[in-house]
Amino acid sequence: PTTCYNRFVRWRKLGVWDRIFDAVSSAYDGDLQMLDSSSIRVHQHAANVKKGAPKKRMPLLGVTLHPLHGALAGGLTTKIHALVDANGLPIALKLTEGQAHDGRSAAGMLGKIGKGQILLADRAYDSDALRRDIAGRGGWANIKPMPGRINIPAFSPFLYRFRNLVECFFNKLKHFRAIATRFEKHDANYLALVKMAAVRIWMRFYESVT
Repeated sequence: PTTCYNRFVRWRKLGVWDRIFDAVSSAYDGDLQMLDSSSIRVHQHAANVKKGAPKKRMPLLGVTLHPLHGALAGGLTTKIHALVDANGLPIALKLTEGQAHDGRSAAGMLGKIGKGQILLADRAYDSDALRRDIAGRGGWANIKPMPGRINIPAFSPFLYRFRNLVECFFNKLKHFRAIATRFEKHDANYLALVKMAAVRIWMRFYESVT
């Protein structure tokens, strides 16, 4: 087990898992894309990070956060953010603390949205800044407006029905025990595990269509 774990960490540091995920997900169908997040319970063995531990730069995430544990009423949690394609397959993945705001956490995850493509998201992502960002890329944000909005943007309930595909992705992701409960202490290692599970989900899709 120690040899396997050391090899896993070594490959993570070399970016092997990231390159595999990027290569497999490059075949995504981008006409419709869906963005959402899901909170993951942190096991007590993964929560005992030494207090006052120095923050570490995580270039894969583009943030400087450590550890990515958030204290909520139900205990410590980590939040997985996922952008999926029209088939419900993951394109981009990101970690934050459990209490992080979904809308602000979307930064850095929208690079796959291009001209003529549509992003589906729930009310947590309803902001003018996010809509302008997507419009600047040539796409359209079909995001459910907040009830208190004064200027209500265009919204298609018909297209919004397809947003359940991102929920289906999280259901598949949580079939992996090491993902459904976070046992891994280190954020970068846990993200690598999430990407490994995402690659397996892609492989199952390839197997089903062939």
